[in-house]
Amino acid sequence: MTFFTMLDLNKDGTVNDKELVDGILDLQIKGLTKDRILKIFDVIDSNKSGTLQLGEIWFFIEGSQPTA
Repeated sequence: MTFFTMLDLNKDGTVNDKELVDGILDLQIKGLTKDRILKIFDVIDSNKSGTLQLGEIWFFIEGSQPTA
């Protein structure tokens, strides 16, 4: 199971802002607040759809589109 699928609680193939916030807050990273996670969500959501697709997260992390 990938981190993306762990975040995708409703299994619709995307991650919405609530799923991202809940998943990241569960990691209990010091200094990472809901507001900061929502700002990160806005940056990653490059097509401004209101949901994150795996490609958007991959692009944010790796700086390029996945090849597979």
